[in-house]
Amino acid sequence: MPPLVFLPGLLCTPAACEQTFKHLAMACAEAVALPDSDDFAAIAEKLAAQLPERCILAGHSMGSYLCLEIWRRRPERIAGMALISCTPRADTPEAATGRQKAVAWAAKAGMTALAGVIADQMLGAARRNDAALRAQIADMAETVGHATFARHQTALAARPDNSELLARIDCPVLAVTGSEDSVTPPETARALAAALPRGRHVEIPCAGHLLPLEAPKALAEAIAGLVAECARHEETAP
Repeated sequence: MPPLVFLPGLLCTPAACEQTFKHLAMACAEAVALPDSDDFAAIAEKLAAQLPERCILAGHSMGSYLCLEIWRRRPERIAGMALISCTPRADTPEAATGRQKAVAWAAKAGMTALAGVIADQMLGAARRNDAALRAQIADMAETVGHATFARHQTALAARPDNSELLARIDCPVLAVTGSEDSVTPPETARALAAALPRGRHVEIPCAGHLLPLEAPKALAEAIAGLVAECARHEETAP
């Protein structure tokens, strides 16, 4: 069975995956910190170089955008992918400008204040007022820090559009979205899955954009299905 490698999202550390991994109970699974760079291609290349010879690659938000770019560079190493809260499209000019506005605002208000805004805007209603979850989001934001946040926002604003890549991805791919995700809504994930030769979409009810944090058990169940599919695919591959 290929190991699972998980790439966290923007302002998330590998700790964001801990509860998902506990529910998944997979012997070979690791979360990898995102390299600190303002160059999206350089981040993807550094992560690609660290991959095992064969793995299942999972990514959340920024991590999922990197999964697609890594597949472009090392398709032979990827047995399957879980794209969580993902869009293959590049930023619009408005979205890119919004990233820099967020960086400037956080420089004045602080990372804990930014984490509060993220919790308010990105969590589903059921977990939005969960004090422990909000504290975890704030702790990760402080750990990542403003400088890395700024560089990652620059990288994301300039990332390529990978829509044309989807038709060439021949491994099993799971597109997971929360039903209340306002950043990458369910229709985005459905379209993503439909564009993939072996794509499948799972929508997690009553959850927003931060699925590894707010719905770890449901996310683990979805990933377990992908792992089983990848195992069957690997056994029958020539």
